Amino acid sequence: MQADYSPVYAIYVDDFNKDGKKDILLGGNIEQTRIKIGKIDANYGVLLLGDGKGNFKYTDQLTSGLKINGCVRDFAVIGNKAGKKILMAGINNGQPVFISY
Repeated sequence: MQADYSPVYAIYVDDFNKDGKKDILLGGNIEQTRIKIGKIDANYGVLLLGDGKGNFKYTDQLTSGLKINGCVRDFAVIGNKAGKKILMAGINNGQPVFISY
């Protein structure tokens, strides 16, 4: 249900919690919509933790620490420093957001 709070435009799969199982990070939002609908911007980064069997569990913002504001259009890993990856979230009409994990 939480994955449907706003449109998803960016998906990145990796082992975010380092348990050996793939997880899914979703980003999105849209601010330019018709007046009747308004902004659809409830996604601050949705992290779905995988169990290795094809099932995923939503992780809330307090647990995940994610707070990506804006209209995310893409994710990319741009570096790996001291054993930590650096994920860049490309934001429409804004500065990119960098997340170390």
